[in-house]
Amino acid sequence: MKRYVSVILIWVMSFSLYGCGAGESKMSIYSDEERLTEEGDSYTFVDEEGEVTAERVRLKYRGFSGVYTPWHLSSTKDTTTTLQIEGKEKLGNFKLILVTADKVETLWKGGKTKALTIQIPKGESMIRWVGQKSAGNLTMTLKGQEGLTVTASSNVIGNSKW
Repeated sequence: MKRYVSVILIWVMSFSLYGCGAGESKMSIYSDEERLTEEGDSYTFVDEEGEVTAERVRLKYRGFSGVYTPWHLSSTKDTTTTLQIEGKEKLGNFKLILVTADKVETLWKGGKTKALTIQIPKGESMIRWVGQKSAGNLTMTLKGQEGLTVTASSNVIGNSKW
């Protein structure tokens, strides 16, 4: 019986210790420029609701850590477009970045409404969210351009309660 209890205690402690460190990799992504350029998302939300389409994103979130790609961009030529951002970061760190073949550009850090003119180079690019235990809300609208294809993430965000 003592052996059985010991095994269970070891299992519970191991699981607890693993759980405490499991989110650390998502926390370190925020400032890891090399990881931000890699394909693939790694993120957690405690709670989120909203929708992602090729034209617009609406999101209310809590406990977001990691990197998430709502939009993949493919451009047949160098192009310029506009991105309207409205939102508020209530907790933690949150930023919106543009990842191209040769750079990572921070477009917005959870603050005021902003209308941006962004340069999209020919080829593949990504607009990504990066967070560290962040909470807030965000609405983004991207104006379509000839030669620019926007693909919304197939990982649907929560459920739309808007």
